[in-house]
Amino acid sequence: MIKQSSDAKLIFFKYTSLMNFSHSRANCLLFICKQLFCWMSFCALSNAQTVMLSKESMHQDLDQLNCYLRKWHPAYYAYTSKNEMQEHYSAMKSLCTDSMSLREFRNIVRRTVAKVGCGHISVSGRKSAVKGPAIPLIPIRVNIIQDRLFVASCDDSLNIIQSKEEILSIDGRAANEWIELMKELSLSDGYNQTHKVFSGEKNFAVFMYYLVGQREKFNLVLKNQEALIYEAVLYAKKSEALNVQKPEQADPNSIISGDGVNLEKIENLPNTYLIDLDRFTGKGQKKTYRKIFKKLKSHHCDNLIIDLRGNGGGNVFYGNNFLSYLTDQSIHFFTFHRRLSLTPFNPKFKAGFLQRITPLLLCLNPIQFPGRHGWYHSFPFFKKYKYHYDGKIYVLTNGGTFSMASYVTSHLKHQKQAVVIGEETGGSEFASRGLASGNIELSKSGLRVGLNVYQLTSRLGLKDSGYGVMPYYPLTYQPQDWQQNLDLELIKVTELIIKNRHPKK
Repeated sequence: MIKQSSDAKLIFFKYTSLMNFSHSRANCLLFICKQLFCWMSFCALSNAQTVMLSKESMHQDLDQLNCYLRKWHPAYYAYTSKNEMQEHYSAMKSLCTDSMSLREFRNIVRRTVAKVGCGHISVSGRKSAVKGPAIPLIPIRVNIIQDRLFVASCDDSLNIIQSKEEILSIDGRAANEWIELMKELSLSDGYNQTHKVFSGEKNFAVFMYYLVGQREKFNLVLKNQEALIYEAVLYAKKSEALNVQKPEQADPNSIISGDGVNLEKIENLPNTYLIDLDRFTGKGQKKTYRKIFKKLKSHHCDNLIIDLRGNGGGNVFYGNNFLSYLTDQSIHFFTFHRRLSLTPFNPKFKAGFLQRITPLLLCLNPIQFPGRHGWYHSFPFFKKYKYHYDGKIYVLTNGGTFSMASYVTSHLKHQKQAVVIGEETGGSEFASRGLASGNIELSKSGLRVGLNVYQLTSRLGLKDSGYGVMPYYPLTYQPQDWQQNLDLELIKVTELIIKNRHPKK
């Protein structure tokens, strides 16, 4: 065995004594490495949060952002005129102080691009930050009802804060003020507000970090269900714990289920079924559609409820395949376009290999043509005659009904006279910009702004109002409705089906 020096032994004994290790030198070395790694991670996180930007640097980044969005975004001035956009950029520049952190400037960038009115734009941190350590966040999920905050769930180690209690304030700021600040940072299509509220609700912990930075604890004032007001301290926790999803439990009423889609029978209504569609992505989803509509055909379904609440969209071909079982046209075309430019091949447009070659792959499609807004591609979808559904359709929507889900809702409303119930969809009734994405990397801050170069329109003869699909029966939840677990959309559709049902003679 190699003889150790007295200094080496002293260091060894110090570490083993510190950690109560007595097993081996290897355990001690492992501990030292772990401590060193934690220290380096902490330093990296601290440095990332303390990056300071000068006013001049931020102004240059905003000018760069304006320049490239104007060139690359398919509908930059759809909802804001050129003069109004310039005034908006001037206002955002005035918010830049002599020295701001990367987080603070990121908020300004989010507020800047929100003016475009495109929910598919994204604002992300530096590329190097992706591999950084997780940031502790406020460990609470919320529901936003009538500009009020309620606890949906809370990882409170003391179990003081209970679900369905109202949050009156956080760190001395009233709940409705936090909601308004989050809406300013949220991105949505056109003038839509329902998606902003939905985003603030679903990303509450992240938005709190955007607004206040990293905090060790939060001081909350709450009102419990007995109307008693109390104070509580909530300590931040690592974000991985917040993102752990509970395993989906099998629905006892489910007849057919697949990845993101489920069919169930509404027991108290004859010949009535409900399709719950969480997203238009999933393994074997097209096969699940076929099974579902085969079942509906064989069981003589008269009333079909399609629940698109919280459906953020997904694959455009899956959405149009789903429509083929419902719309009456023998053939319908899914058409989208982009400007005639070399944007996807521009080295300043940061994109993956697949995104770069997407325009080339689309050019293999035989149906393409020039048009008013650039180069168009069109894909045909044929009516599914064998298992086509011809009965009454009801669609349930909310602010989370976005992108392809909003596109599907728009078609069902205007082509199939479907009855839409709930909230205005978060996605536009007229168009979506969710295909072939890339990033603008701001040169001074390193922030990345994501956008899509293609625009798909509903082609339903509609004018772009700047809003989502409006329901025939708009519903607004009150706090007591949510606290009592009421499903107002399902209650309303049940009333309508009973009202419209004619007794057999």
